[in-house]
Amino acid sequence: MKVLVAGIHLESNTFSSHRTEYRNFTVYEDLSHLPAEVLTLASSLGIELIPGIFARAVPGGMLRHDVYNAFQGRIFESVRGKAFDAVLLRLHGTTVLEDYSSGEERLIRALRHYIGPMRPIAATFDLHGNMRQEAFDCLQYATALRTAPHTDFEQTFTRALSALNHIVQKALPTSIVCKRLPLILPGEAFMTTAEPAQTLYSKLAKDSIETTGLCSSIFCGFAWADVPQAGVTVLSCGNPNTVDLTSHNTAIAEAIWQVRKDCTLKDLLCSLPAAFEIITESNEPVFLSDTGDNITAGANGNDTEVLEYALKHEYRDGLFAQFWDKDLVQLAGSLGSGAPIPLQRLQIHNYMATVISVHSAFSLRHALLECEGITLIISEERFPFVSNDHFNALNIDLSTFQYAVFKLGYLYPDLA
Repeated sequence: MKVLVAGIHLESNTFSSHRTEYRNFTVYEDLSHLPAEVLTLASSLGIELIPGIFARAVPGGMLRHDVYNAFQGRIFESVRGKAFDAVLLRLHGTTVLEDYSSGEERLIRALRHYIGPMRPIAATFDLHGNMRQEAFDCLQYATALRTAPHTDFEQTFTRALSALNHIVQKALPTSIVCKRLPLILPGEAFMTTAEPAQTLYSKLAKDSIETTGLCSSIFCGFAWADVPQAGVTVLSCGNPNTVDLTSHNTAIAEAIWQVRKDCTLKDLLCSLPAAFEIITESNEPVFLSDTGDNITAGANGNDTEVLEYALKHEYRDGLFAQFWDKDLVQLAGSLGSGAPIPLQRLQIHNYMATVISVHSAFSLRHALLECEGITLIISEERFPFVSNDHFNALNIDLSTFQYAVFKLGYLYPDLA
């Protein structure tokens, strides 16, 4: 069996002031974006994976139409003239174009029209997707991540590949039904490392297309996308001749509805004065997530409110990861270590910083600056620092700071 793999992966924040450009994407023309576990499974099942185009960007603003059209054209070009039995799309679920339409739905429907009705199309999604039934009507299988923070891409993609193989080999008829609840949640209120989401998602693991004939997903949605379909959606996929998909889907939706009032941020959020009081009283490093300026949810990433508070109240020994300004990084590089450097480009007018060093890592240059005992990471572009590897590349040891402020929504496991 031959399966063509392609996709566009972008989480679009419609409240962001910028647009996602072609240059913001990393484009793969091979299968190097897939983990080894997926390739091993494909080999064991006798599946030949055919690389199409896969384009992935850091979460950002809405996607420009010309950029979307370019990627759709490249995906169609990768399909044209190739022999394959099915398509497996790697998508996000919240790619929003400039007219507020869904990039995923547009791609799925266009691809279905392009390749015809006979060959199955399956897709994987992020659980923060905002999707409609109209998109799923063009698919034979769909599944989403089940962890937030995300740690299960390998399991999700292998689950999809295994199900797609079963569907094709058994000529299995499938349907997909989804039910959207009148409920919008911030991602931080539906982390799968805490209740009630942990229990809700754990119950999904007992089913699979191969065993019980169905597979369900919970999309907790993406509140930072102002689109009609935003919100919590339950999806069930399976053989409609053997499984009552609607009843199964409704049961999951009702379980979510019963615990909706428990999906809160009350134990996670605090004011800046309260946060820095915790820092002052702690005997070990404290990590703060500046969730209102969360780069991993497409925010701009250059809000300085927390930094200004720390400077004003003289909270030293901190690290801010990160701000971005290409000209400021270039200036730091030209001035050299130890040179004074103004921060006006970050709208910080009453303080001067000192250049510590400039590094090249992850296809970007990053400047380390020191201002009033606080270390600042300034990158050429928006870049989410989500792992120790990111900091190690800049010779930064997080344990040496009293506190660190991240432009994230929640703390990634590698930083915990």
